[in-house]
Amino acid sequence: MNNYKDYSYSSKGLNKLILYRSNFTILSSVFKITIVKFNFELLSVDKGISITKVYKIKRIQKDLTPKNKISNNNSKYSKHILEVTYWILLYSKNVYILAFIIIIS
Repeated sequence: MNNYKDYSYSSKGLNKLILYRSNFTILSSVFKITIVKFNFELLSVDKGISITKVYKIKRIQKDLTPKNKISNNNSKYSKHILEVTYWILLYSKNVYILAFIIIIS
């Protein structure tokens, strides 16, 4: 502090002193800890959101049934498609739903 005239002092409380020079400020440790905690919370929320997005994408990719499983002569899927078609024929009044299922399968 060679040029003491450039510095200003502000007394905060009985034993806390804030020293500042234009835009330079030294805060007490309580403020620094608060700022660090706030920044850490923001970083942890961002990290949590990114992990959740990655997990959801992996889960969706895992849950998607490959088209070749449905298009093959797999009895499990064929039986399910026939059951759905039969149910729609018996209980549905719309023929368009049946046409939609036939086009998809």
